[in-house]
Amino acid sequence: MLDPNGRKEVIRTVHELNRAEGITMVLITHYMEEVVDADRVIVMDDGHIVMDGTPKEIFSRVEELKQYRMDVPLVTELAWELQKREFRFRMESFVNRSFWMHWYRF
Repeated sequence: MLDPNGRKEVIRTVHELNRAEGITMVLITHYMEEVVDADRVIVMDDGHIVMDGTPKEIFSRVEELKQYRMDVPLVTELAWELQKREFRFRMESFVNRSFWMHWYRF
């Protein structure tokens, strides 16, 4: 088991090998933040493939992921919770520093 810094180093090395050498890597993880840059994500349950797609496609299915006891990246969780409460926004807002500074005051 790796500590957070060790995991980051392994992920960085995997990305470098993929980009520089064109090597296909298979990463098995429970940390969804580690798969956001993947080309493809496969979610398995009890040995069966239950989801297969890009990270964007997979993470847009938050309720289904939760049924399989999976987490989503924190920013995805936040967006999902806000949408459930009918808070209207554009996802681009979440990368806009002024958005966070506005809400941070509260």
